[in-house]
Amino acid sequence: FEDEISALTQRCDDLYHVTPNKRCLKDRYGGFDIAKVTTNTIFSAGELDPWGGAAVTARDGGNNASDRGVHFFSMPHGAHHLDLRRRDDADPPDVTETRRREEEIIMGWVADWAQSRMTISERQDPAI
Repeated sequence: FEDEISALTQRCDDLYHVTPNKRCLKDRYGGFDIAKVTTNTIFSAGELDPWGGAAVTARDGGNNASDRGVHFFSMPHGAHHLDLRRRDDADPPDVTETRRREEEIIMGWVADWAQSRMTISERQDPAI
């Protein structure tokens, strides 16, 4: 593995004159602890997905995941990113429901953000 990393690092240097920061993802997003350190994040996994064994699940989120707005969905009839694709009449019901819940959560985040951007007078006057 280290040989591959060294070769890729050299290739980046040769082609782009940059050295990759191997710690960047860990430093920014917590690495394998991402579900314990992020906020307002949705993790979804399809049980038909060949990558499913590596899915981030509720057990990875820690005790306060819901307090941080971190949500986990498992779709028994879903596959890789099916919930992120456009709606299709052939979608399984569990995928359709996950998509609906994800949209509801995201719209809530957007509404919370918009509310936080309003001034106090705007919050008090519904005409604004």
